Formats: sequence, structure tokens, C-alpha cells
Amino acid sequence: LSRQSDGCMREILGTEDIPACTISRKCYQQMTNRESEDYQLTHQLLYIILAQVRGCSRQLRRESLLHDTSVDVLEATFTAKIFQRLRPVLDSGRYDLFTEMVMIGQMLNYKEFYRSKVIELLFLWQDTTGCYNDDSETPTRLENQTDHIGRKLLADEIVDDSCSEHMTALALIVLTLTLRHQLHSLPQELVTWSFGNLSLISLSGFALLGLVILCKKRRLRILRHFLA
Repeated sequence: LSRQSDGCMREILGTEDIPACTISRKCYQQMTNRESEDYQLTHQLLYIILAQVRGCSRQLRRESLLHDTSVDVLEATFTAKIFQRLRPVLDSGRYDLFTEMVMIGQMLNYKEFYRSKVIELLFLWQDTTGCYNDDSETPTRLENQTDHIGRKLLADEIVDDSCSEHMTALALIVLTLTLRHQLHSLPQELVTWSFGNLSLISLSGFALLGLVILCKKRRLRILRHFLA
């Protein structure tokens, strides 16, 4: 399923043989299947987000109308389903899927996915270097934890200090989106403050990225002081 959804996303992006914004009937049906769960469900929402960012909204809306629905309905339906699955996924120990679900909800700007408990969990799951391991190697730190059920990521890479590139990237995105959300909650005069052509939001994003790069092995642990 992961490879199939990757192929559908390549249709959106375009290749040498396929023009951008191509939405084949097969891909549309697969990426809007309302019976999907977990990873496939997050990929479906990523597909919708990618189509909108790539400038393919018109093609996606047209295909949706042919199936007697709308992009807004699909997005709301899938997001609600992800939100309902958060607790069961967390209890099953699939930390990367939980983080991926939160990331999707935040990317779509649903306030329900901005909770302080998520940040607490992300800090809890960090190892002593500040990295995040593959979920199959993450120590169980939650009470009443059930047996781990997970997937083997085909493209994940474990770097020298046991960091999972996939999980660490997901965590960084969630922390960044959370920081952005908190900054937007500040008084308007602070949010609109700028230095040259850079807004406070942009400067904070660059500062966050710089901290992660400069801290090397400590990586995301430094963010505890900003988000705790």
C-alpha cells in the first residue's frame, strides 16, 4: 500500500512520463477509500495536502465531483477518523504513527491536535542524545502499554547515533508546527513584528532550525526549554 500511495503522489508531482497534477481513476479511488486506517489514512491526507500545495486543487475537485463528494468533506472525514484513532495508536506503542497523525492534523490546522500532552510525550520518547529511535526500539514508558504492533519502514535510515531519520523528522515537524501555533497565539503586535523582510514567525523558524543543526547530538533536547 505504501508503494501504491507513493506512485499516486508521483502522479501529482509529475515525472518524465506523467504530467503534473495527473489524478488517475485508480489512484483517486485508492486515496479516497473511506475504509482505510492508520498509515494508509495519513497517506490519503498527505495526498490531498500535496495536491493542494502542488496547485492541483482544480483537478482534485473535479474528480471529487464525479464521485459525488468534495475535497472538504474528504479532508474533514479523514481528519476526524485520525483524531479518533490517536488514543488506540498511542496505546499500541506505534509512536511514529501517532506522531505522523498529529503532524497531519497540525498541517491542516485543526486545533484539536495542538495539545501540551503531545509535546510532553515527544520529550519523553527522546533518548539521552535527544534523538528518536525507530518505534520498534523505543523503550516502553507508558503505563498499561500493550504489545508493540508496527511496520518496517522501507526508506527509514538509522544514523550513527541510533537516530531514526523518519521518527526524528516527524517529531521536529510537530515541534515546529506547535511553536508556530504558539507564536500565532501571541498578541497581534508581536506576531506582526518584523526585522527587515522577515516576520517573527519566519525568524523563529530559522532559529529553531539553526538550534537543531548546531546542537548536533543534543538535537531536539534544547527545545524543551522553549516549549515546556
